[in-house]
Amino acid sequence: MANKLLIKTYNPKEDLLVFPLTKDPMLETETKFSNIAEVVPAIADAFNVYTLLSAGASGGVSEDTMKTKNLFDIKRWTGTDPLRFACDLILHTKTNAYKDVYSPAKLLMEQVILSKDNTGRFIVPGISLASMEDFQSGDSIGGISKKAKVISAWVPGMFYIPLGMIEKVQVTFSKEVTDRGYPLWATLNVNIESIMPANTDYFDNVNFDFYNLARFNAGVV
Repeated sequence: MANKLLIKTYNPKEDLLVFPLTKDPMLETETKFSNIAEVVPAIADAFNVYTLLSAGASGGVSEDTMKTKNLFDIKRWTGTDPLRFACDLILHTKTNAYKDVYSPAKLLMEQVILSKDNTGRFIVPGISLASMEDFQSGDSIGGISKKAKVISAWVPGMFYIPLGMIEKVQVTFSKEVTDRGYPLWATLNVNIESIMPANTDYFDNVNFDFYNLARFNAGVV
């Protein structure tokens, strides 16, 4: 049985999107490290001068000096990147080409392009300064700001991103179309990234069941 990618967009009027995974998906996690010499080069340079002078004067370096130097050289955590997810999707016409193929592809593409709200202003992908204020002030509805293009993404048994964004959607539409011009199938390459740095919460409670599906659809998982 193939797994599924479930996406809930920032728009509460849009239904839960369910995409069967057609290829093995890829998850990427990365953390950056640096030593004191990279963070505070002045201190490291001063200690290196002392070490060189000590070695030159005595012909060696003391054990305490080596321990201190090793502490300077140890790589320390400086930051963890967001969780990244890449997958390929295929949409086929089941009963209606617009509903089954064009509409879900369009909804995903809308997450990575500008779109106008009812006032004529453009909503930018991801989180902007304006939408960040909503999240900080608690004025967002259900944790989602009307000024932000963010999503929740869930692959049962793999991960759950409560707040993320779509970075890239590459779509290939079929040349075969309906009499109204809608493609009969489409392939999509999608890249998703969490808003916050990756953490273990993304990998807890990811088992698929209808209870969690209903809560996910309501935006409360």
